[in-house]
Amino acid sequence: MKIVRLFTFLILLAPFVCSAQRGFYIYSVFDNYFPYSPMESTFSDFFKQLNSDPQLTDKSLHKRTDSSLFSFTSVYKNYNRGVLRSTDIEIKLSEIALPVNDSVNKEDTFIQYQVIYHYNNSNAGPKYVKRIFSDFNRAYNSQFTDAKDYEIKDNNISYGLIRNYFMFFSPISLMTVGWADLENNQSIFTIMIRLKLVQNELIVDIPPDKN
Repeated sequence: MKIVRLFTFLILLAPFVCSAQRGFYIYSVFDNYFPYSPMESTFSDFFKQLNSDPQLTDKSLHKRTDSSLFSFTSVYKNYNRGVLRSTDIEIKLSEIALPVNDSVNKEDTFIQYQVIYHYNNSNAGPKYVKRIFSDFNRAYNSQFTDAKDYEIKDNNISYGLIRNYFMFFSPISLMTVGWADLENNQSIFTIMIRLKLVQNELIVDIPPDKN
Protein backbone atom coordinates (compact mmCIF):
# COMPACT_ATOMS: atom_id res chain seq x y z
CA MET A 1 0.00 0.00 0.00
CA LYS A 2 1.15 3.51 -0.70
CA ILE A 3 0.46 6.47 1.51
CA VAL A 4 0.83 8.94 -1.39
CA ARG A 5 1.84 12.27 0.11
CA LEU A 6 1.60 11.97 3.89
CA PHE A 7 5.08 10.71 4.72
CA THR A 8 6.83 13.55 2.93
CA PHE A 9 5.58 15.58 5.88
CA LEU A 10 6.62 13.04 8.49
CA ILE A 11 10.22 14.19 7.94
CA LEU A 12 9.33 17.06 10.26
CA LEU A 13 9.94 14.74 13.21
CA ALA A 14 12.57 14.05 15.88
CA PRO A 15 13.17 11.56 18.91
CA PHE A 16 12.73 11.23 22.68
CA VAL A 17 14.17 9.26 25.86
CA CYS A 18 12.43 7.89 29.12
CA SER A 19 12.47 7.16 32.80
CA ALA A 20 10.12 4.34 33.84
CA GLN A 21 7.89 6.74 35.78
CA ARG A 22 7.24 9.01 32.81
CA GLY A 23 7.11 6.39 30.07
CA PHE A 24 4.25 4.27 31.38
CA TYR A 25 1.65 5.72 28.99
CA ILE A 26 3.58 4.40 26.01
CA TYR A 27 2.58 0.86 27.05
CA SER A 28 -1.06 1.86 26.63
CA VAL A 29 -0.42 3.19 23.11
CA PHE A 30 1.27 -0.05 22.07
CA ASP A 31 -1.45 -2.21 23.66
CA ASN A 32 -4.31 -0.28 22.04
CA TYR A 33 -2.96 0.48 18.56
CA PHE A 34 -0.02 -1.80 17.67
CA PRO A 35 0.04 -5.57 17.06
CA TYR A 36 2.99 -6.09 19.43
CA SER A 37 4.68 -4.03 22.12
CA PRO A 38 8.47 -3.72 21.91
CA MET A 39 8.66 -2.85 25.62
CA GLU A 40 8.03 -6.34 27.00
CA SER A 41 11.06 -8.22 25.68
CA THR A 42 14.41 -7.72 24.01
CA PHE A 43 14.38 -6.09 20.59
CA SER A 44 15.47 -9.32 18.89
CA ASP A 45 12.65 -11.30 20.54
CA PHE A 46 10.12 -8.59 19.71
CA PHE A 47 11.13 -8.54 16.06
CA LYS A 48 11.12 -12.34 15.86
CA GLN A 49 7.57 -12.37 17.22
CA LEU A 50 6.43 -9.67 14.79
CA ASN A 51 8.15 -11.15 11.75
CA SER A 52 6.79 -14.66 12.42
CA ASP A 53 3.15 -13.58 12.80
CA PRO A 54 1.24 -15.77 10.30
CA GLN A 55 -1.26 -12.95 9.62
CA LEU A 56 1.43 -10.73 8.12
CA THR A 57 1.59 -10.32 4.34
CA ASP A 58 3.76 -8.40 1.86
CA LYS A 59 6.77 -8.48 4.14
CA SER A 60 9.92 -6.59 3.16
CA LEU A 61 13.13 -6.76 5.20
CA HIS A 62 16.30 -4.77 4.62
CA LYS A 63 19.09 -5.73 6.99
CA ARG A 64 21.60 -3.21 8.23
CA THR A 65 24.79 -2.86 6.17
CA ASP A 66 27.80 -0.55 6.21
CA SER A 67 25.94 1.85 3.93
CA SER A 68 22.27 1.44 4.93
CA LEU A 69 20.09 1.06 8.02
CA PHE A 70 17.64 -1.65 9.05
CA SER A 71 14.02 -1.47 7.82
CA PHE A 72 11.02 -3.77 7.87
CA THR A 73 7.53 -3.29 6.41
CA SER A 74 4.48 -5.54 6.34
CA VAL A 75 0.69 -5.57 6.05
CA TYR A 76 -2.13 -7.03 8.11
CA LYS A 77 -5.33 -7.72 6.21
CA ASN A 78 -8.57 -7.15 8.12
CA TYR A 79 -6.69 -6.38 11.34
CA ASN A 80 -9.10 -6.63 14.29
CA ARG A 81 -6.97 -6.25 17.41
CA GLY A 82 -6.90 -3.17 19.59
CA VAL A 83 -9.50 -0.40 19.91
CA LEU A 84 -10.15 0.64 16.30
CA ARG A 85 -12.43 -0.74 13.59
CA SER A 86 -11.30 -3.79 11.68
CA THR A 87 -9.30 -2.76 8.61
CA ASP A 88 -6.01 -3.25 6.75
CA ILE A 89 -2.94 -1.82 8.46
CA GLU A 90 0.70 -1.28 7.58
CA ILE A 91 3.56 -1.82 10.00
CA LYS A 92 6.88 -0.05 9.53
CA LEU A 93 9.89 -0.70 11.75
CA SER A 94 13.02 1.17 10.75
CA GLU A 95 16.32 2.50 11.97
CA ILE A 96 16.82 6.21 11.35
CA ALA A 97 19.54 8.80 12.00
CA LEU A 98 18.39 12.19 13.27
CA PRO A 99 20.28 15.38 14.15
CA VAL A 100 20.38 15.84 17.92
CA ASN A 101 20.97 19.61 17.86
CA ASP A 102 21.44 22.46 15.40
CA SER A 103 24.64 20.93 14.12
CA VAL A 104 24.03 18.92 10.95
CA ASN A 105 27.14 16.88 11.73
CA LYS A 106 25.88 15.40 15.00
CA GLU A 107 23.33 12.60 14.67
CA ASP A 108 21.89 9.85 16.81
CA THR A 109 20.20 6.61 15.73
CA PHE A 110 16.64 5.70 16.70
CA ILE A 111 14.15 2.95 15.98
CA GLN A 112 10.85 4.17 14.50
CA TYR A 113 7.84 1.93 15.00
CA GLN A 114 4.84 2.98 12.94
CA VAL A 115 1.31 1.73 12.36
CA ILE A 116 -0.93 3.01 9.55
CA TYR A 117 -4.66 2.28 9.59
CA HIS A 118 -6.36 2.35 6.15
CA TYR A 119 -10.08 3.06 5.83
CA ASN A 120 -12.24 3.08 2.73
CA ASN A 121 -14.19 6.32 2.52
CA SER A 122 -17.37 4.45 1.63
CA ASN A 123 -17.65 2.89 5.12
CA ALA A 124 -15.48 5.06 7.38
CA GLY A 125 -13.67 7.95 5.76
CA PRO A 126 -12.26 11.28 6.92
CA LYS A 127 -14.80 11.85 9.70
CA TYR A 128 -13.79 8.60 11.37
CA VAL A 129 -10.02 9.17 11.20
CA LYS A 130 -10.48 12.77 12.43
CA ARG A 131 -12.43 11.42 15.40
CA ILE A 132 -9.71 8.84 16.11
CA PHE A 133 -7.14 11.63 16.01
CA SER A 134 -9.16 13.81 18.43
CA ASP A 135 -9.81 10.91 20.82
CA PHE A 136 -6.13 10.00 20.83
CA ASN A 137 -5.10 13.58 21.59
CA ARG A 138 -7.54 13.80 24.50
CA ALA A 139 -6.18 10.57 25.95
CA TYR A 140 -2.45 11.28 25.67
CA ASN A 141 -1.83 15.01 25.19
CA SER A 142 -1.42 15.66 28.93
CA GLN A 143 1.59 13.29 29.05
CA PHE A 144 3.67 15.70 26.96
CA THR A 145 4.99 19.20 27.54
CA ASP A 146 4.55 20.48 23.99
CA ALA A 147 2.94 19.62 20.66
CA LYS A 148 3.34 21.10 17.19
CA ASP A 149 0.82 20.72 14.38
CA TYR A 150 1.50 20.65 10.64
CA GLU A 151 -1.44 20.93 8.30
CA ILE A 152 -1.15 18.89 5.10
CA LYS A 153 -2.27 20.94 2.11
CA ASP A 154 -2.35 20.72 -1.66
CA ASN A 155 -3.19 23.88 -3.62
CA ASN A 156 -4.37 25.49 -0.35
CA ILE A 157 -6.80 22.62 0.27
CA SER A 158 -6.30 20.85 3.60
CA TYR A 159 -6.44 17.05 3.52
CA GLY A 160 -4.76 16.06 6.77
CA LEU A 161 -2.97 16.98 9.98
CA ILE A 162 0.21 15.82 11.70
CA ARG A 163 0.92 16.41 15.39
CA ASN A 164 4.41 16.00 16.85
CA TYR A 165 4.57 15.50 20.64
CA PHE A 166 7.60 16.68 22.64
CA MET A 167 8.96 16.40 26.17
CA PHE A 168 10.72 19.25 27.96
CA PHE A 169 13.70 20.57 26.00
CA SER A 170 14.13 17.67 23.60
CA PRO A 171 14.47 18.84 19.98
CA ILE A 172 13.11 15.47 18.86
CA SER A 173 9.52 14.29 18.94
CA LEU A 174 8.88 10.99 20.70
CA MET A 175 5.57 10.41 19.01
CA THR A 176 3.81 11.64 15.89
CA VAL A 177 0.13 11.12 15.17
CA GLY A 178 -1.63 12.04 11.93
CA TRP A 179 -4.66 11.61 9.72
CA ALA A 180 -5.11 12.17 5.99
CA ASP A 181 -7.80 11.94 3.33
CA LEU A 182 -6.02 10.41 0.34
CA GLU A 183 -6.85 10.69 -3.34
CA ASN A 184 -7.68 7.00 -3.86
CA ASN A 185 -10.91 7.07 -1.79
CA GLN A 186 -8.90 6.10 1.28
CA SER A 187 -8.38 7.77 4.64
CA ILE A 188 -5.62 6.90 7.09
CA PHE A 189 -4.75 7.29 10.74
CA THR A 190 -1.11 6.79 11.73
CA ILE A 191 1.06 6.67 14.85
CA MET A 192 4.86 6.79 14.79
CA ILE A 193 6.97 6.29 17.93
CA ARG A 194 10.75 6.77 18.18
CA LEU A 195 12.74 4.70 20.65
CA LYS A 196 16.38 4.22 21.58
CA LEU A 197 17.97 0.79 21.20
CA VAL A 198 20.24 0.16 24.19
CA GLN A 199 21.80 -3.26 24.79
CA ASN A 200 19.12 -5.01 22.73
CA GLU A 201 16.25 -3.23 24.51
CA LEU A 202 14.08 -0.38 23.24
CA ILE A 203 13.57 2.47 25.68
CA VAL A 204 11.66 5.74 25.65
CA ASP A 205 14.21 8.52 26.04
CA ILE A 206 12.90 11.46 28.08
CA PRO A 207 15.24 14.35 28.94
CA PRO A 208 15.26 15.44 32.59
CA ASP A 209 12.97 18.23 33.75
CA LYS A 210 15.12 21.35 34.17
CA ASN A 211 12.67 23.09 36.51
